[in-house]
Amino acid sequence: MEIFFQNRINTLIFETNIDMKDYFMNQGISNSILIRTWSPDANKIECKQPDFWKEHELNSKDVMVYSGNFGFSQPIEVVLDFIKKHSKQILVLLGDGSQKNRIYKYVAENKIKNVIFHDFLAKEEYAYILKNSKFGIISLRNDIDGFSSKMTTYLAYDLPVLAFIGHNNDMHEIIDKYHCGIIINNKSSNLSHIVTSGVEYEALKNNTKKAKEIFNKNLNLNKFVKTIELLSYTKQ
Repeated sequence: MEIFFQNRINTLIFETNIDMKDYFMNQGISNSILIRTWSPDANKIECKQPDFWKEHELNSKDVMVYSGNFGFSQPIEVVLDFIKKHSKQILVLLGDGSQKNRIYKYVAENKIKNVIFHDFLAKEEYAYILKNSKFGIISLRNDIDGFSSKMTTYLAYDLPVLAFIGHNNDMHEIIDKYHCGIIINNKSSNLSHIVTSGVEYEALKNNTKKAKEIFNKNLNLNKFVKTIELLSYTKQ
């Protein structure tokens, strides 16, 4: 695929991934353009409370949510080790994947009590969870630089990000720049303190509104259209 691009294409348009853009420029493709993907419109999706949410009385608790794949690239164990130390918070894990049974076993063997598993939900139920959670979780191996679409979804719902990612990940730069979440490492602040500190948590939540502007649909869609028009014009 790389040889195909190098021999036939002199312009590539990338959604989100800065590292991929830089990589192909280093491979000799003269012009690479970065266009951010865009966030979903949270205001257009109706909310419906999932049955398990009421069953576990989660409206009165501090919930962290992870939704997605349980695979080799998503080290959920580090999330579980972290949440075990913060017993006042509840971790809701939504999704499926090749490593799900291993994660079930890990929770049981380590006696982690503040975790709730559930399959993927309808979009209305997922929207309810995003609007009523404290943090949205992203977990990727440290050697993976890829961008997770969860980031744009969390920001669309003004949900601060709890990120278990490597330093070179593109999302690390966004979280650092806009202070719209917490990057978890050995020196991380106490999560319970941040959640219970109204001022500190509200600052994070307000910062998500600024961060999500870089994923604004109209801005990025217009940039995409203008780029295509420009490329079409230059080839005539």
